[in-house]
Amino acid sequence: MHIARLKKPLLNPDDLNSFRPISNLPFLSKVIERIVVKQFIHHTDQNGLLPVRQSAYRRFHSTEPAVVHNDIVRTIDEGHALH
Repeated sequence: MHIARLKKPLLNPDDLNSFRPISNLPFLSKVIERIVVKQFIHHTDQNGLLPVRQSAYRRFHSTEPAVVHNDIVRTIDEGHALH
């Protein structure tokens, strides 16, 4: 439940212009965003649109293996790998 709040404590509570505007847009936009994201992920999964090794923005895929892989490749490229 939202309670209207005065812009400043000393303003007249009988004047509607004394209150802060209340918007439901943030709530509504979050609901719509969740629906769109769910549909998008389902579509990309069903059609194999994301690279197999992509970790970011995928459910149950951590970016940690990608970071570790990048560190290993960089170490080898710089000639610091142990033989």
